Amino acid sequence: MSRSKKLQIKWNKLIIIALMITMSAFLVHTTLVSAKGSDNEHEKKQTEWNKQVVLEGQTLWDITIDKLPDNTDPRAYLEEIKEVNNIEASKLKPGQVIKIPK
Repeated sequence: MSRSKKLQIKWNKLIIIALMITMSAFLVHTTLVSAKGSDNEHEKKQTEWNKQVVLEGQTLWDITIDKLPDNTDPRAYLEEIKEVNNIEASKLKPGQVIKIPK
């Protein structure tokens, strides 16, 4: 194999390594930016709450639909209510007090 051919192969390997390092750095950066975006979204979450007393026969879905702000996805709103109240299922008890976003 000629000297110029060996040199070309060496440069090709270096270019491939440089591309791999660049791609890895890009992936790390993208992951960090994405994680930071999640923190910002968390900070924007509702911090003011109304208290709602659950009535006989009332479901979490009933409360969600009743209190749903305009242009809000009821499923996301319901999940937010479940999350802040540590509710795993939609089953509520009469007299139970839950927090509802203002």
